[in-house]
Amino acid sequence: MKSPTGSMLRLGRWAVYGIARGYQVGREGRSYAVCTIARPGLLRSVSLDDIKQQLTEMAKFAKLNRELQFLCSKVGCGRSGYAESEIMGIWPEMPSNVINPKWSER
Repeated sequence: MKSPTGSMLRLGRWAVYGIARGYQVGREGRSYAVCTIARPGLLRSVSLDDIKQQLTEMAKFAKLNRELQFLCSKVGCGRSGYAESEIMGIWPEMPSNVINPKWSER
């Protein structure tokens, strides 16, 4: 994050630090990404509605790919600026191959 602009330390295979949302959404390898930050350092830069839509897409993907298992983190509850209760409020019903986060606010 603190690397100078143009540094190779800012680059990932699909995520380019601070560049674009589209690089950081969906499945790649053994991971499935949900974008919760559109601009580095800007809290709540992705709306709860957008996060909910992405989680719903992930649930659909998981339902269609029952052979895969998904271990979820507390999406949006760190540097994104959302409280667990806000994310819990938009968390969709997930299929059985999705292991939901252990919420501390429950």
